[in-house]
Amino acid sequence: MRILSIDVAGSIASVRLELEHWTGTNYTDLFTLLKVDGHWKIMNKGFHVHADSTKTHTA
Repeated sequence: MRILSIDVAGSIASVRLELEHWTGTNYTDLFTLLKVDGHWKIMNKGFHVHADSTKTHTA
C-alpha cells in the first residue's frame, strides 16, 4: 500500500491510496475524512479496480 496524496483543509481531508496485488487485484482508494473532537474519522470511501491487475504501475 502506498499513500499517493494527502490534502488537508482545516477539519476536512482527502487521502488517495494505491494497493497493488491485494487479493490479486490492484486498487486506487479515495477517502474523505472529517476531524471530530480531535480525531480523524473516515466519512466516505470510493475506489477503482484496475482492469489489468497483472501489471503493476508506478506513479
